[in-house]
Amino acid sequence: MPGPRGKPGKSISVPTVEVSPAKLTVNESESASLWCSARGYPKPTISWSKLGNHSKLDQTAISGGKLHLMNISMKDSGVYRCSASNVLGKAQALVRIVVNGKIT
Repeated sequence: MPGPRGKPGKSISVPTVEVSPAKLTVNESESASLWCSARGYPKPTISWSKLGNHSKLDQTAISGGKLHLMNISMKDSGVYRCSASNVLGKAQALVRIVVNGKIT
């Protein structure tokens, strides 16, 4: 004879991703912060990358879903991708950073 029924467990789900802001304009030598939040179960892992850049982002700039870039230069302009994945799948969202050069 089976025991009493408990509460149902958490439903599993593929990740969903939201980023903020969707576009960011900063001046050269300033800093920038981007936020990525992911939902899903099991809890998704979050990673950041820059499109067209084969080198990894400095992992010290990433904390949870936040990407913090200090002393921005023109080479930091471009599209960044936040990816979230779990055993059920992967989701991603894009953010564009525009860097204004220094006026001399």
